[in-house]
Amino acid sequence: MHPDGSLNRAELGRIIFADKEKRAILEQFTHPIIAYLAEAEAERRLAGNPPLLVYDCPLLFETGLDRLGFQEIVVVVAEQELCISRIMRRDGLSDGEARNRLAAQFPVEEKQRRAGIVIDNSGTPAELELQVKKIYSELVQRNRS
Repeated sequence: MHPDGSLNRAELGRIIFADKEKRAILEQFTHPIIAYLAEAEAERRLAGNPPLLVYDCPLLFETGLDRLGFQEIVVVVAEQELCISRIMRRDGLSDGEARNRLAAQFPVEEKQRRAGIVIDNSGTPAELELQVKKIYSELVQRNRS
């Protein structure tokens, strides 16, 4: 915890990504609550009849939430070494800590196999944005049909 009582996410991450048993204990509590809240929020938003509803879930397959009946699953991928360097830069982690975080997820090949759409995030932010806009337009158009 931080001195103000808020959660120290960086410290929690160091602990749970270094110890599979501690991560499993935390996930037993958090994943069902997250799934419940996500489903309730999705129902609330769907009542407004949006053109598209996106559920951003980094551990979609690991938690089994891919079985909720999504019309489409989109996975964003990049080379492992690029992911590691991005995690290190974004979160200020060591190489080992970044690798532990990736190791806690399904292999990217398995995610690609399970997804309907794969976005390659190996390029620039502008290239990623173009891909996302194209896919978003296609999905909105598909939902209108």
